[in-house]
Amino acid sequence: MANPVLIIVLVTCPHESVDIIARTLIDLKLAACVTAIPANSFYYWNGQYCREEEDLLILKSTKEVYPALERQIKSIHPYETPEIIAIKITAVLREYAQWVADQTKLDSGKKAKND
Repeated sequence: MANPVLIIVLVTCPHESVDIIARTLIDLKLAACVTAIPANSFYYWNGQYCREEEDLLILKSTKEVYPALERQIKSIHPYETPEIIAIKITAVLREYAQWVADQTKLDSGKKAKND
């Protein structure tokens, strides 16, 4: 991939789900790196006000693998409707972009669930 389109994907999840989500996405080459940050989320769900202690996952990936990344997150995430927000990166160190692209190449030995 000569000019990979990099994306940042934001996902919130319970702390106990961080390792399985991060490891699965990295092992399947759907994310090059996952950073987890403790966060407090405030929202309404089914008419109820909620305050949750969660982790915010910041995934570094490529637009090319996003469809498989989204499907995989939905298949392993404990929430009925997980937060999955992709943001296109408009500026990035070229060497870092290449590393992300190299880390997110799907191979025939490891296929994401539902691919």
